[in-house]
Amino acid sequence: MPSSILSHQAPVLQLKIRWPRKFDGTSLCVGSFAPDFEWFLSLFNIGVAERTFHSIGEMVYIFPVSLVLVVLLDKVLLPVASFFAKNNRLGLFSRCLSFFGVDEWQVLKTKKMDARWLVKASYSFVIGVLSHFLLDLPSHGQITYFEPLYSAEMPAWFLHEYARLELPLLGFEEVTIYNLLWLALTVIFGIVALNQLRYIKKHKLIAKWYRT
Repeated sequence: MPSSILSHQAPVLQLKIRWPRKFDGTSLCVGSFAPDFEWFLSLFNIGVAERTFHSIGEMVYIFPVSLVLVVLLDKVLLPVASFFAKNNRLGLFSRCLSFFGVDEWQVLKTKKMDARWLVKASYSFVIGVLSHFLLDLPSHGQITYFEPLYSAEMPAWFLHEYARLELPLLGFEEVTIYNLLWLALTVIFGIVALNQLRYIKKHKLIAKWYRT
């Protein structure tokens, strides 16, 4: 899979840019990250099995939690990030955040969260999840999206280990076709996402989307 944060958001950010009134941007981004929640939970030593949320059936359990997260992000976390990005409060780090538009995210807390928003947020989340699965497909060793009804391994040539590298902090990592694709997709889509954030900033799209 490409990087959970930034790279996976590239496809859904384009949807928000292209059709801003049809999608909830925060829900799209949370959905594109949600299947990798177990990675986030592992940072806190919570006992969650690997790839827990990498099937459509299992996403039923994370859906309500994800909607709560969307509300928390829009009303609290993203406005707080905006506060620190403004007025050079963190020096160079603030300038980097402002360059990509984080300083404008405080307006998200004005978002009206009614029944219409809930419908939009729900299907935006589902689309985000599906985009995650699609982007993961060429860089996973297994296909688990339809478990327990269907599960399969990728072909042997795709899984073959060509070498093992000892990397700082990461330890030993195998080199396979899907590992190389993971690296390529992470870099390519990460750059695309940064360009999209910069585009949103330059064209003042946040203000257009949420103040009108």
